[in-house]
Amino acid sequence: MGGTMARKKKFVLINVEDPVIKKFTADSYVDSLRLMGDLSEQLEEEMRDRSDELLSMKEAYEYLKKNGVDISFRSFSGRIERGRIPVVKLGRKRYIQKEVLDNIIDFHQKFLSLKEAYERLKKVSGLNYRAFLGKVEKGTIPHVRVNGRRYIARDVVDALVHLHQNYYTISDVMEIFKRYGIKIKRNTLERRVDRGTIPHVKVGGKRYIHKDVVDQLIRAELGDVV
Repeated sequence: MGGTMARKKKFVLINVEDPVIKKFTADSYVDSLRLMGDLSEQLEEEMRDRSDELLSMKEAYEYLKKNGVDISFRSFSGRIERGRIPVVKLGRKRYIQKEVLDNIIDFHQKFLSLKEAYERLKKVSGLNYRAFLGKVEKGTIPHVRVNGRRYIARDVVDALVHLHQNYYTISDVMEIFKRYGIKIKRNTLERRVDRGTIPHVKVGGKRYIHKDVVDQLIRAELGDVV
C-alpha cells in the first residue's frame, strides 16, 4: 500500500545519537588530523637525538615485517637512501634505532595508505577509486602527508565504514520510498531535512539519514505511526 507525505500528517521522528559520527564530524578532531602533516619531520628530529638499541638493516626490516608493516625490502632500502628513515653510521655499516622502527610500526597501526583505505571503503560504499581520490583531494576525507605519501587515519576509515553501513543518502531514501510506493519529490524531502524535520547528519557536505529514522518515516507514512 503506497502513501504520500502529506503536510498535515503529525508524527515525531526520534533522532539517533551516534557517538561515532559525532566524533568524526567534530572540528577539533579533523583539525587534529591536519596538524599531523609534519609528523615525520618531528619524529625524525626526536629520533636523531636518542641512542637506543641499534639494529642492522636486515634486522630492522625483519622487525618491521614481524610487526605488520607491509613493505618490500627494496622500498625499505629506498627510504633509507632518501633519508626518510634516519640511520646511524658505524664505520661502513648503517644501523637503525629500535625507537625509529617502533614509531614507524605505531604509525602504520594508526594510519592506512590510500589503497588500503579505499579497499575497505569500497566494500560498503560502492565508491569508485576516482571518486575516492576526488574526496581526498578536496579534503572531504581528511588525510595526512608523510614522506610524500598520503595516509588516512584508521579512525576516519572506521567512521566512514560505519556511516555507509548505518546511514542512507538522500538518493538512497528516494529509491526506498519508491519501492514502498511513498510519493514525494526530492526537493520536498531535502527541504524537510534542511529544516530539521527529518533528523540527519552532514559529512563532507553531504546529508545522511540514519536507517532507523528512515524506518520510522516508512512506518509513519504507511499508517503505522511510531
